[in-house]
Amino acid sequence: MDVIDPERDYLAGAVSALESPSCLQAFRPDRDEQMAAIEILLSSRLPAELRCQLREFEQSLVLRKDAA
Repeated sequence: MDVIDPERDYLAGAVSALESPSCLQAFRPDRDEQMAAIEILLSSRLPAELRCQLREFEQSLVLRKDAA
């Protein structure tokens, strides 16, 4: 029987939302909402797997911001 973890489900959903194509297309270097959302997620009790994925995504956003 799987244990339902609402916090993990919420955080996984938040990471998925940040990675969605519409979110990536809407990213603009002059708006830091995505980076702030990432920092909030990273400061929460993320499982190691999600934290790693989020760090990789954060790095890709930084590279996109630097390239703009």
